[in-house]
Amino acid sequence: MADRYRILEFSAENFKRLKFVTFKPKGRITTLSGKNDQGKSSVLDAVMYAFGGAKAAPEMPMRKGASKMEVKLDLGTLIARRTGTKLEVTPAKGEKAWNTPQRMLDSIYEELAFNPQEFALMDAESQAEALRKVAGVDEELKRLDKLNDEDYKARTPINLEAKRLAAEITGMVVQDGLPKEKIDDTAILTKIQEVDAINLKARQVDQEKRDAEAGSGQLDRLAQAAASTATAAHERLEELQRQVEQQREKVVQDDLNADRIRKQADDAVAAAALMPQGEFADVMALTKELQQAQLVNREIDKRNRRAELEAQKTTKERESRDITRRMEEREEEKRLAIVNAALPLPGLTVDGHQVLYNGIPVKQLGEARQILLGVAIGIARDPKLRLALIPHGEALDEDALAELAQMAEEKDFYVWMAKVDSSGKLGIVIEDGMIASDNQEE
Repeated sequence: MADRYRILEFSAENFKRLKFVTFKPKGRITTLSGKNDQGKSSVLDAVMYAFGGAKAAPEMPMRKGASKMEVKLDLGTLIARRTGTKLEVTPAKGEKAWNTPQRMLDSIYEELAFNPQEFALMDAESQAEALRKVAGVDEELKRLDKLNDEDYKARTPINLEAKRLAAEITGMVVQDGLPKEKIDDTAILTKIQEVDAINLKARQVDQEKRDAEAGSGQLDRLAQAAASTATAAHERLEELQRQVEQQREKVVQDDLNADRIRKQADDAVAAAALMPQGEFADVMALTKELQQAQLVNREIDKRNRRAELEAQKTTKERESRDITRRMEEREEEKRLAIVNAALPLPGLTVDGHQVLYNGIPVKQLGEARQILLGVAIGIARDPKLRLALIPHGEALDEDALAELAQMAEEKDFYVWMAKVDSSGKLGIVIEDGMIASDNQEE
């Protein structure tokens, strides 16, 4: 099978506006001219249909009123004939036949090379992708973009966490002059417990003193009662002289009891007076010391927490910077890949997601320049059928046509171009779906 293909002869019957057209292209550029709606573009669509089949077919491929339709292309080593939905690919004598004719045709033509004007209609992203494919860097750039997308997604929660930590740190006010280490409030609590034990003992001593004082008072009251009893006995003795003898022993006994009880009362009062007072320790100072220690410790906890948050924030910011650096390095890799790529034209490059020509976005260039760029990019994809179809050749002025002809010669490809013209003298003139005149020059 040949490495390169060229359409040596074209014929189409009842395709779109064409009734019957057949011709042999004679030069690098084949111009199809005529007035509007005569069938010029139908010739180019027929070529696309012959190769692409249903995927390249217009909505109504058969001319209105016709009963059959056929498009035939002679490529030298093979003839491709499409009749309605039927495809027949006949190899030249001595050439090998194909089990899957459509797959064979698919391997010959490249859609962008076929219709470079489609390049001008693409959005900026699609143009950039087409150029990257031509330069052979598209897969590498996509790989780098995918890694950057993954890193961007990974960096987003890290940045959010760093911002959250920064906000928490900002709202955390820590006192100045705090000691380096936390205060041991356990020792203060131990002191307080010791003081509480002393005070408990003092309360017990005071209670014992109060109990002793209460007992001596009771004995005093008993002594007073005994004295009253003795007085009453004396009075009764005087009244009851007759009974003196009978009561003498009882009176003596009562006196003895009164003296004994009086002595006990005096001893109790003296003993109570000699008992020590309960000595209470001042726990308020220690309580204040504990409260102050706990306050300082809370501040130290806050300071330590802030330091911990700042360390976490620093870690997150470092992770974010590392990811950003990796992303920037990949962007530089992408830039160098494009700079070092073999682009089809000097001055052509890809910046971000758009194609630039001499530093100007392609979308801002004139239609003629966009067509020429589309031709260069399409041919650079190296299709086996090196044919460019230009549906609106009127966009190309004389300078652009001269540049296109030079490019076709240098790059070894052919151009079929439809162009509105009323002179009847330009190229192959199509009129009412047929060839009115063939003005081709070798």
